[in-house]
Amino acid sequence: QKMFGMNSKKEQKLQKNKYLFKPTSVAIALIVGAVLILLVERLQLPVRVHRIEELSYGDAAKVGIFQCLALWPGMSRSASTIIGGLTLGLSRVVAAEFSFYLSIPILLGAGALKLLKGGLVFTNQEWVSLLVGIVVSFIVAYLVITAFMNYIKKHNFSIFAYYRIILGILVLILV
Repeated sequence: QKMFGMNSKKEQKLQKNKYLFKPTSVAIALIVGAVLILLVERLQLPVRVHRIEELSYGDAAKVGIFQCLALWPGMSRSASTIIGGLTLGLSRVVAAEFSFYLSIPILLGAGALKLLKGGLVFTNQEWVSLLVGIVVSFIVAYLVITAFMNYIKKHNFSIFAYYRIILGILVLILV
């Protein structure tokens, strides 16, 4: 820290935010992610893992490493892991399914951390609201994931890449 002239974690965070969380950086990440999706789709790499049960621990770890791309704001976690899965020879369905599985510990951990930081001091009404929110979120997520999985059984990820390109360009124009 001191070697680079940063005296505190707050200063480090400010420096990180200064460069990474700018709209231009996010827009570029959206476009880069889209290009990677289109590239992987165009290459049509051979598929060697057709069912989630065939996924090895090594493949799982490698897909998890691809998740690190999501540290760049705008490069989504799911896009990173799906790109990684396709690159490693997972079918579209397996890559997407495993991406959703990878999100479970992250979401649970982030939720638990928020609850712990809040001190777990809630009124009864707040606890009810929290539980209703969890149940509704679960139902909506289940429906969306089911629809998404049915979609990718018949289509590729190109539409999502084009969406990211359009969004990235719009952000660049607006800033």
